[in-house]
Amino acid sequence: MRRYNNSVCLLKKRCYLTIVGQNRAGKTSVLQALHYISRLAGSEFKYIFQQERLPQFITTTGKKNILVNASGFWGYNTMTIQLTEQLNPVNDQYFILPGRYNWQQFKAIQAVMQEVPGLKLTYLDGCVEFMTTGEDHEMIKKFLAILLEAYLFEKGIQFIPIGNATREAETKGASFAPDESYYIGTKKDHPDLAIEVALTSGGTDKLKKYKRFQIPEVWFWQKNKILIYRFRQNDYEQVERSEFLPNLDLELLVRCVLMSDIVEARMAFINAIRQ
Repeated sequence: MRRYNNSVCLLKKRCYLTIVGQNRAGKTSVLQALHYISRLAGSEFKYIFQQERLPQFITTTGKKNILVNASGFWGYNTMTIQLTEQLNPVNDQYFILPGRYNWQQFKAIQAVMQEVPGLKLTYLDGCVEFMTTGEDHEMIKKFLAILLEAYLFEKGIQFIPIGNATREAETKGASFAPDESYYIGTKKDHPDLAIEVALTSGGTDKLKKYKRFQIPEVWFWQKNKILIYRFRQNDYEQVERSEFLPNLDLELLVRCVLMSDIVEARMAFINAIRQ
C-alpha cells in the first residue's frame, strides 16, 4: 500500500509535527479540524462555515477563545498553523465539525487536539463536536462539586470522585467527558452519577451519549436549576429527586451555588443540612 503524507507545522516553542500515515488513517481529518478551528482567529462562524462546510448545528456566546492561527492553502498543499496566545473566554463556545468521521479518524483528531489547552471533544456516531468552556461554566461546576462533596462527607456516604474522566468505546460509537462524575459506594464499570453544566441550549441532548453507557443518573445545571434524569428501561426519565441522595434539598443546593462567595456558600449549606 502506498503511503501519502499530509503535514502540519505547529509553531510552539520551536516544536514541529508532521502527520504521516497510510491512506484513510485520519491525516486529512486532523488537518481539516485544525483548519476550521484556526480560521476562528480572524472570521466569524457564519463566514467560515458555508455551503459544503456548513455544520449540522452551531452556537456561540461571548468572546472567542482563539487558540490557533492559520496561513497557506487548504487542499493538496501543506498548511501551516501557528499556535498563539490563548485569550480568556467569557462564555461557552462550541460547534460541530462538518462531515462524518469513523472512529480511527476521530482518534487521530483527538490525538492532535490534546495539544490545544481548554478544548473538549465529543464524538457520537460519526459526529465530532468541539467545545471550550468559560469562567461561568467552570465556576458553577466547581461550586456544585464542592457543595455536593460536602454533603456526601457530612452524611457519611461513601463515594469516589472521578471528575471529567472520559467515557469512550468504539463499539458504542461514543466518546465524551462529563463536567463532574462520581461512583456512589464502590467503583464500577461506569460512574453512578454525572453532572453537566449547560449554559447554552441543547444541554439535555447529551443524554444520547450517556445512554450508550447506561449511566444511572445525570444532573443538568440549566437556567439556574438542577434537572435530574434517571436511566430506566433503556431510556432517561426526568425525576424530582436523586435516587442516590433522596434527602438532598435541591433548592438549597441551587441557592448556595448561586452565592458569590464559596466560603460563605459552603458554611450556609452545611449549617442548613445539619438542622
